[in-house]
Amino acid sequence: MRAPRSSPSSGSSPAGLDRRSSSYKLYAGGELHTFPAGAGSPVETSALGRRGNAALSGALARFLRTSPADHESKSIGELIADVGIQPDAGAVLRALIRIGTFASDFDDLSADAALVQLQRGFTKGVLYLDGGWQQLVDALSRDLEIHGHAAVRQVRGDARSVEVETGDGVVVGRTAIVATGTPGSVRAVLPTDPGWGEVGEPLTAACLDVALRGVPSPGYVLGVDEPVYGSTQSPPARQSPEGGSVVAVHRDGARSADEDRPLLEGWLSLVGVDPEQVVRSRFLARLNVVGAIPRARNGGLPGRPSIDATAMPNVFLAGDWVGPSGFLADASFASGYAAARTAVRAADHAARMIT
Repeated sequence: MRAPRSSPSSGSSPAGLDRRSSSYKLYAGGELHTFPAGAGSPVETSALGRRGNAALSGALARFLRTSPADHESKSIGELIADVGIQPDAGAVLRALIRIGTFASDFDDLSADAALVQLQRGFTKGVLYLDGGWQQLVDALSRDLEIHGHAAVRQVRGDARSVEVETGDGVVVGRTAIVATGTPGSVRAVLPTDPGWGEVGEPLTAACLDVALRGVPSPGYVLGVDEPVYGSTQSPPARQSPEGGSVVAVHRDGARSADEDRPLLEGWLSLVGVDPEQVVRSRFLARLNVVGAIPRARNGGLPGRPSIDATAMPNVFLAGDWVGPSGFLADASFASGYAAARTAVRAADHAARMIT
């Protein structure tokens, strides 16, 4: 049963439709299998026998009820090892964690971040956005004055004001939020080292997007033996003309175009795509999914740089690697919201000082 289509009521409320995991398939051992759907117990998949399903069900039940905050300084790989799950069930568990984290290396990713994603995925599912991410970009930029194609060279701030040096001149304001994407790009525009230390490695992916005539079946295939996932994004979302569809296949952890493109193209057939259906395709050899992962050695989500970690007054941070809340896009929104509220208060304080 599908949940009703969400529609925007005001501001940036997203519009789209979810897709239940009963549509998904696992690909393991060269075969498609049923997906271990649902947050209840027990869960089962044809990829495992009775013993493996029991082990998977027990591990999932444990992970779904544990508090992520109890595992901030442990990697998700260490947490899986603590469970002592058998190898075949462990491989399925890792695939289920990958689908929500885009991570293939579990030795550094903090367990609290992985658990947050696993718990949200099993309880709330995924909302596929009508028009894709552009819907949110348009909504959020509606009340802004945007200066496009103006390279930012440096940001300087003191207790009274902030100067942003761009290729088109200097913009002066009371506060600023730096959201340039990656830790390295932020460091490049700050005048001094903010003192973050080793923030964490980025998450990358190789991606293949295709626009199709018709809708493939099964449409959703998660790899167990390889960190690959193929999904039909439209429908359920409205991103294609009537009768058409949009499919995305990605490999978590980009390697090289020579290795990853043939792999992803071959994966299309598993999703149910006939080459004759393809209208247009786009391959991205390396996409930065997250600027820096939450690291177990840094204390997980709370160990990420805070919104005010710029070594300057009135200059704040936002991004998917900033602040103690959320992972992936959730972290971007959480840090952006917190930075904006703090910047507004700081701007009001600076105005009183100037007066």
